[in-house]
Amino acid sequence: MPKLILVMPVFNEADGLSETLADLDINFPELKKLIIIDDFSNDGSIEVALDYAKSNKIPLEVFKNSQNLGHGHSTIKGLFLALKFADQSDYVLTSDGDGQVSGRELCKLVDAQELSNADVVVGLRTQRTDLLYRRIITRVAILSLFLMTGVKSRDSNTPVRLWKREILSDALSRIPKADLFVPNIYLTRVITERAYSIVFSEILQNDRNGNRLQGGVTWSNKWSHLPSKKLLRFCRKALRELWIYR
Repeated sequence: MPKLILVMPVFNEADGLSETLADLDINFPELKKLIIIDDFSNDGSIEVALDYAKSNKIPLEVFKNSQNLGHGHSTIKGLFLALKFADQSDYVLTSDGDGQVSGRELCKLVDAQELSNADVVVGLRTQRTDLLYRRIITRVAILSLFLMTGVKSRDSNTPVRLWKREILSDALSRIPKADLFVPNIYLTRVITERAYSIVFSEILQNDRNGNRLQGGVTWSNKWSHLPSKKLLRFCRKALRELWIYR
């Protein structure tokens, strides 16, 4: 597959980012450019990325937010930036910087696109090692999207999607604003309403790289098996956003 760009939002991933990048370097040869959106990390994540880029072969562009904007806003920002590299991108892929989806699993999306010529390949997360409450939240998101918009999805908020560049450009033109809390859910709706050709590719989701809690650094909580107040506030805002743009 020619000219594939990977967009990766990163927030405080310094302890596992080198491992994530090394895996992509070795196991994802289709990658032609990596765009990292650092969401105002305070642990040296951006320095890890830049240092890795000096001695390894991944063509890397790093952009740092001037304040912490959140995963959704960072993802959308990265997608718009990817479209600016028109001469370098026939396809745009998104994945998170925690390494839960390996380079080998990302290759499955590439293979699925080549076999189907689909407009969008959606990574369907299986055998998830996330804590129970995070898997419950995923199910609630699927149900909420259906109840509010009638859109059925097998994984409405998956961060792993492979787009044809021109299809991504059309999809981004349909979102109501660039700082959505849950852009992946809204893009799921756009995919359905625009009737893009779509295939699902099952991907394994592993433990996060580094020495972090299963809950991750964004939503971490001193009671690791319970959702943090920050995560619950986010979920409330996300549901409100779904209702407003239903």
